[in-house]
Amino acid sequence: MPFLAEAIDSIRAQEYKNFRHCIVDDGSSDGTADFLSQAANVDLTVIYTQPIGRGRALNLGVARSQSEFIAILDADDTAAPGWLAAMVGIMQSQPEVAVLSCSGMLSKEAMDSDKACKANAYQLSASMFLYRNPVHHSGTLIRKQALLEVGGYDETRDCLFDYELWVRLMKQGKQIWRVDNGYIFKRIHAGQHFERSNRLHYLLSSYRIRRNVCADLLGGKKAMIPALLFLYGLLPRWIRHWVYSRRNLGGSF
Repeated sequence: MPFLAEAIDSIRAQEYKNFRHCIVDDGSSDGTADFLSQAANVDLTVIYTQPIGRGRALNLGVARSQSEFIAILDADDTAAPGWLAAMVGIMQSQPEVAVLSCSGMLSKEAMDSDKACKANAYQLSASMFLYRNPVHHSGTLIRKQALLEVGGYDETRDCLFDYELWVRLMKQGKQIWRVDNGYIFKRIHAGQHFERSNRLHYLLSSYRIRRNVCADLLGGKKAMIPALLFLYGLLPRWIRHWVYSRRNLGGSF
């Protein structure tokens, strides 16, 4: 609730106007429902449910949509004004693209909508999905037909809904592309990440997805990588942060 108004305002400020905005309230209990009852208008549809889980809530929003593309924005994030204009333009000019991701920025000042016409889009390789999920769910555009063809989000899951979906799409031959421009302000706040409170379960889920990447996308190659990454994830956080900082600073180890 503390961030929802800002997210809605960022959607209403989009330079691209030919869209419908839908919010799925998955059984909230923090005042969100009351706020949305005042915020809803002709341009904003709200779907209220009992708590049904993220997968079912996402599929419900997709089912109610009538558009060629599905654009995702998490309720605690905000989008730059040029987000939809840039992303829709690329999707329309590249019909082979099933999913188009963009970068998530950690400061609002870094969001730059002036580069919308110069956005560099490129296809992601299957090997990129072995080490991590390279696609930010929030800010992503998905071709609805491609999403329906693979059965939508997996409603049986409790985490990594998007990561599993991307691998399933690629298994069916769908292309996933990325734009390096940062159109989404990714807000970091307490209690946000599933993996913090369910670390072992999160690591096991990641391991299974990476194992599927090896088997289904890489022809069995690099089969040891998922297990090694699982073991790495069990290391204390300070060690993992040290390794991350050394790698990003160009250090050797």
